[in-house]
Amino acid sequence: DNFSYPAWDDSGKPLIREPIFNEQGLHRARAAYLNVSAGKRLVLKNPEFINRAPLISALFPDALVVVCVRHPLCALQSIAKCGNEKFMLKSQSHFGMADDLLLKAAATWKESFDTYHREKNANWIMVKYEDVVFDTEQTLTNLFKFLDIDDPEYLNIASKIPKDLNHSYYWVQKQLKKNEYQKEIQSLVAVGARELGYDFSFNHLNTKRPSFWHQGKSVHKQITKIASSAKKQAKQYIKKMLQWCHRFCGSEGVLISSTIFLSYASEDAVLLVERKVIEKALHMVCHKGRDLGIDFTLELLERDFFRLRGRKHIVLLDKDNSCIPSIILKNIFIYPKDLAAPKKTYVMQASIKYINKETYGI
Repeated sequence: DNFSYPAWDDSGKPLIREPIFNEQGLHRARAAYLNVSAGKRLVLKNPEFINRAPLISALFPDALVVVCVRHPLCALQSIAKCGNEKFMLKSQSHFGMADDLLLKAAATWKESFDTYHREKNANWIMVKYEDVVFDTEQTLTNLFKFLDIDDPEYLNIASKIPKDLNHSYYWVQKQLKKNEYQKEIQSLVAVGARELGYDFSFNHLNTKRPSFWHQGKSVHKQITKIASSAKKQAKQYIKKMLQWCHRFCGSEGVLISSTIFLSYASEDAVLLVERKVIEKALHMVCHKGRDLGIDFTLELLERDFFRLRGRKHIVLLDKDNSCIPSIILKNIFIYPKDLAAPKKTYVMQASIKYINKETYGI
């Protein structure tokens, strides 16, 4: 909500996740992050943040950055085996690349390596995954020192966590042998692998065919994934059906279906607002379009702020007629306006997903 992006898909998500930012957006984002951290050390561990290094540097110039790198072949399997692009960087260089999971996974590995060398300074450190697993105590000791964490007890606990899971890299070996972009993949990771001391071969990796039990676990994951996708599709159909009911059944239909609609929206937050707020939103929609962002200034207790902050949608109900859902908001972003005031004030920014015009005779 604070930044724009070079390209978007049909569902409104950025295709290239390299934000274009300005001072105003940085100020709001910084305030939101600091408010969430509540004075504690803020840790961002999403791998996509390697793609947003300039943004992180602009937000927090003194931030410490830890880049964890892994053997490229192991990384290719870890990134691509899930069968989608969930763990791949959505960068400008990947946009328009051939639709091949291993090729894009290799490009992701290369871009992480290149970003580290391009952006690194005294606040950046690179840690090998293999060192964390096989030389845990020394690696974590160095990492704690870099992060200025002086806690021997916690270091001792952390040193006992990493372990070798004895993975089989049969899958990536098999996929790479028959991949038409094999040379391109090797070319992408060659420089980084050589500089980090990795041998781009399977000589030191376990490539035995997984046992039936391990394959069964993989099948179970795929079934779970399909079930999750089916559930998501079902929700979308239910949503369309309810919207149709609201659109074509008139005011009486709205009254009848409101209970069902609120049941559907029960996972989201419900907020009672004054009639004038609803009327203002209706006026804006009628004159300027449905997806126009609208701002609300809310005086909320801290518990209400946290209740609303994590929601994908917020259903606004008219206080004078609270049995009918008036507006559904999406793209919710709430940030503090004045934390020094006796009663903390928060500003909510959102865009309209659904609006019930019939009830107000529009």
